Amino acid sequence: MVPLMIYSDDTSGNKSKVWNKFDSWCFLLAGLLKKENAKLENIHFICTSNKVSVLELAVAPVQELKLLEDGIVAYDAAMQCDVPLIVSPVLCFLCDNSRAAQICSHLGSS
Repeated sequence: MVPLMIYSDDTSGNKSKVWNKFDSWCFLLAGLLKKENAKLENIHFICTSNKVSVLELAVAPVQELKLLEDGIVAYDAAMQCDVPLIVSPVLCFLCDNSRAAQICSHLGSS
């Protein structure tokens, strides 16, 4: 079992996020130490776009994550049967306040 932490945020190459804003999704392995999770090689990119909304962008990753929660089945030659090979439940969703409001369809803090 490999629990995952999903991360989403909007990034920009400009000082103002109004222009050239990209919505990105990444995941981290929840079992790693915080020091290890901060390393670039342990942050796994899922997708990014500046053309669609964050919720539209999440459709494909969510479908794949549902498959991982059920487990990917593989054939074990020694046991001569199918066995669940990878099971990866989503442990938590990491984001800032404005992204959490978007994901929850909430107006946010006022």
